[in-house]
Amino acid sequence: MTAVAVTVKWERSPACIVLIRFLCICCDADEEDVAAVVQGDVHDQRHQDQRAQERHKRRELGSAVFLPLPTHAWTTIELWLGVTWDATCPFLRAQVRSVAAAPNSNNFWRKFQHCGRVFFCGLDKLEAWAADTRQAAHATTQKPREERGAADRTHRESGDKRNAPMMQTQEPCAQQQTHELETPSHENQHKDLGTAHSMPTPTPAVFSLYASLNSQADAERFQGLRTTVLANARAEHVFIQAQAPLASLTVSNADNVHINACSALIDSLAIRDVTSVVWLPATTQRSTACQLSNVQHVDLRTKGTLTEDLRAFAGIPSVGLATASDDTGVDLAPLHGVKQLRLPTEGTEAVRGHSVCQTAETLVLSHTSITPTDTLPVATVVNLSHMRAVPELLHLPNAIDIALGYGSKVRQFTCAPRIERLVIRDATGTPPCIPKFEHAYVVCLALPHLHLTSEQLVDLSNRVDKLVLRRLLRVPDDADSPHTSAGVVRGIPDHAHVCLDCFEIDGPVPPCVKELKALVEGSAVQGSFVSHVPRLSLIKDQRGHARINDVHLLSGRKVLQLTQVLLEGELASCEQLSLCRCRGRLGLTSIKSLDLNGAVVTTGDGSGDGDTNIDSGDGSDDSDNRALAETKLVITRVHHVTLCRLEECVIYDFGCFQDVQHLTLKECKLKDLASFPPVHVLVLRNCETMDEDGWCPDAVFVDRSPKKMEQLLLAERRRW
Repeated sequence: MTAVAVTVKWERSPACIVLIRFLCICCDADEEDVAAVVQGDVHDQRHQDQRAQERHKRRELGSAVFLPLPTHAWTTIELWLGVTWDATCPFLRAQVRSVAAAPNSNNFWRKFQHCGRVFFCGLDKLEAWAADTRQAAHATTQKPREERGAADRTHRESGDKRNAPMMQTQEPCAQQQTHELETPSHENQHKDLGTAHSMPTPTPAVFSLYASLNSQADAERFQGLRTTVLANARAEHVFIQAQAPLASLTVSNADNVHINACSALIDSLAIRDVTSVVWLPATTQRSTACQLSNVQHVDLRTKGTLTEDLRAFAGIPSVGLATASDDTGVDLAPLHGVKQLRLPTEGTEAVRGHSVCQTAETLVLSHTSITPTDTLPVATVVNLSHMRAVPELLHLPNAIDIALGYGSKVRQFTCAPRIERLVIRDATGTPPCIPKFEHAYVVCLALPHLHLTSEQLVDLSNRVDKLVLRRLLRVPDDADSPHTSAGVVRGIPDHAHVCLDCFEIDGPVPPCVKELKALVEGSAVQGSFVSHVPRLSLIKDQRGHARINDVHLLSGRKVLQLTQVLLEGELASCEQLSLCRCRGRLGLTSIKSLDLNGAVVTTGDGSGDGDTNIDSGDGSDDSDNRALAETKLVITRVHHVTLCRLEECVIYDFGCFQDVQHLTLKECKLKDLASFPPVHVLVLRNCETMDEDGWCPDAVFVDRSPKKMEQLLLAERRRW
């Protein structure tokens, strides 16, 4: 059994539970061990009961978990979860050093070469890994030779003893015997090599690296390590910070490369076999110094001017150019044939060669111009914002994903008959006209000055699967209102799927509204007005708290988010419930996922509106907590909750908790460590207590009794 360290962070979910049980079967491991790995933390260091003595011993090291799982069990877990190991992980370093000595480590590396992911924070960490690898490789070849040499010497000594009388009279045979002994030795050398080759190399399947290059020597160190110790591994993320001018730099075989050289000129930059490159060059850098081979996307970002030609980027399928200063010398012509072109920021106004847009399938343009002669017959994805000029009628015959942001200047446009997405945001008095497409999956409109009639909205809703209306969509008879009433969509068929964002509620919301984010302006809102909306968010947009009448009518929501409102009563049967900075008194029952922020938890009378005794923490009892409910949300019942997360809450008593499966407490204040409820999983993060000690250790407990959790936490306190 081997101690394993990992830094997984994953909350428990139904899918997570299924995975834990599946891994227990695959790994022949205990469910508690696997669950603790998935949860990503440690119980404590002093757990000494018999069950722990037989199967595991945990000890805390930062956020690491130490589990005595078999290495094959851990690699299976790591494969499924996609964990990234830190190169300084003690267990991983030990596995590198013990390749030749520990047979189990060989199995570990054979699997790790296919699924392992390692992060190196600096070249020194990579060099330490390389040193361990060389030491392991030396031991791998040296040990078999020493063992075979000892065996040969033993064989010769025993042969000498048997043949000593004969050698005295038959000297000519000695030469033949010597030859016969040398031959097996030569064969053993081949066996040694074969044994060495059979040993797996301590190499991950994927690695990520942050490297700060302070000289050309550092660049050469990086290249040397990449082509030796990590020659067979693919880089997932490589971030290079060039701190000094470099004569040359080579990066190859990577998914994502980020080169920050704002203060360092690179004379020769070679990038090969890379999926995506982000390059922040020095202000005097020329892109012609960059040699690209088999690169799928390049994103050039500079604070200076792009005065050089772009021939170095010719043939790259996807190109992005961004600069923070005006530029008059960039010609896009070398990019002819580009499939994706992004000119997203200021400084690209005066670029030439817009004809390349005619062959681009994806166009993201900002602060530039499209002339009437520029046609976009191929583009399927178009995103325009803050344009300098566009044609009066923009033809996008094949576009199925169109986003016209603020300042697009588009007034009329065409599109494909059937589109996936259309987003129009415009704050001018002349927004774009919505084209007569046949069908769209989703249409999102943020048009505060477009007066859509009921007939227009009905027609639009009949042609879309999902209609999203955001912000100030006004109608003539509601022009004086700072926010639009949800009643603007009255008349749309009930079966339609309408989402309203930042609307106000002044009456019953039409049944067509399936998602509503409402701004509560007054002092109260009727729960009956929104009782049928499956996904509901109510936010008080000014100071104070708005009262929600008939709170129980908000039960049964798929998603319910309440911010800065006053609640009195009970909520039940919600899939997702989030309460933030609320006030009042509330009981909660049958919630799948519950998030509480800034609440007070105490033992209530079960009705949700009874009196509760609360220890104020200074030794006095406040029998009437109505005053507390005027400043905080007092939670009096939490029953039948699958996932419960509390953040910045004050918890006087967990007596109101019943049948809570997974409880996470983050930055909460607890009365003491003696009142935890019986839960399947308990997670503690940065909490404190009201007693003299005041410190609550970070921990994760799986299937522990409240008494046992208290004992372990107190033991951890004493240890520190």
